[in-house]
Amino acid sequence: MKNSLVILAAGNSSRFPEHKLLYKINTTCMLEIALQKGKQLPVSKRYVVAQHEQVKKLALSYGYEIIHNKHPEKGISHSIVLGVNSCKKDDGILFMVADQPLLKETTLQNILEKADEKHIVCVGNHDNFQNPMLFPKRYYEELLQLQGDKGAKKIAYVHKENVICVPCEKDEVFDFDTKKELQQFMMEDLNKDKC
Repeated sequence: MKNSLVILAAGNSSRFPEHKLLYKINTTCMLEIALQKGKQLPVSKRYVVAQHEQVKKLALSYGYEIIHNKHPEKGISHSIVLGVNSCKKDDGILFMVADQPLLKETTLQNILEKADEKHIVCVGNHDNFQNPMLFPKRYYEELLQLQGDKGAKKIAYVHKENVICVPCEKDEVFDFDTKKELQQFMMEDLNKDKC
């Protein structure tokens, strides 16, 4: 299958005091972590849906194509629609959010390995579907109908019988919405190394 990667990075990060995706974890910003992982994947094209110039500049430096979201206030669904419109010729689209810095490259590889023309592939289990999610072409029309701040999970639940779930560690799918959550996690992680 010919799949594209679409990293969703056009959010407003309203609960984070500065631009969340540019916040550094150790020495690398959150967006850059996602871009690095995406560069390792066997996909036909790589896109970043963005609104901010700093995000676009960083994505371009990694060779990604930019999809400009002029209306981020329309929610994540608008970014998904823009992504689908840019990838209509591809057999599938792997949607990845940019604020899951603990997501492992092997998990992304596992999703791509399970891709086929029928199944939606995501992480989680059959009661709890999580990002990232891969949608084959047969679901594009439904993705194009999404509105508001509801993402593609809605479509996965409608087609629950056609979802393949890839296991992953719990921390991998945690998306950090506040600086406090991120700092708390970093402190817990640092304390794991202490004797």
